[in-house]
Amino acid sequence: MKFKNDCPEKFMNLQVNVLGEKFQFENLESGESTKFIKVSKTYSYCFIRAITPKDTIAFLPIDYYGERLYTTGKIVMKITMEKGEGGIKRLNIKSKRPML
Repeated sequence: MKFKNDCPEKFMNLQVNVLGEKFQFENLESGESTKFIKVSKTYSYCFIRAITPKDTIAFLPIDYYGERLYTTGKIVMKITMEKGEGGIKRLNIKSKRPML
């Protein structure tokens, strides 16, 4: 799997936790992707914390009830940012399984 910064801001630090497997990436510019990492299994989203020049923003999954568990193949998690209530920024994930 890999992660793509689809936000307008640079990620100075990106921390992800994929079902207990923790990874950290540095200096991910807008539009850039990480290298593929190997995990034993994943859902279509995971915990993500991004530190930008202006903010620290997180995506925290509540549960994975009813979600498909992937154990093979590749998945790309595109990280987007939007403003919620009160102008507070939040992260979203759009997952895609590229054709192999």
